[in-house]
Amino acid sequence: MSMVRAVTDQRIGTRDALRRIRGEYLEMPGLSLTVAQAGRFWSLDPQTCTNLLDALVAGGVLARTANGSYILAASTLWETNHRVEP
Repeated sequence: MSMVRAVTDQRIGTRDALRRIRGEYLEMPGLSLTVAQAGRFWSLDPQTCTNLLDALVAGGVLARTANGSYILAASTLWETNHRVEP
């Protein structure tokens, strides 16, 4: 089985796809992907990929750079690095 399963698998819904993409960005904070690259990485068609990435931008998880790449938002990175353990 491949390292990254296709998020378009029929058993995976939008919420799970968003969680998976968010998780990849949190695991690799330097990740910077265009829609085309992200589509290949997660086996998504361009429209679905754009919708998911834009939803994560709207939620403050990702940011879109001037060249159209999607990166982890600075606020998300800060929160991840400054988590207070109970």
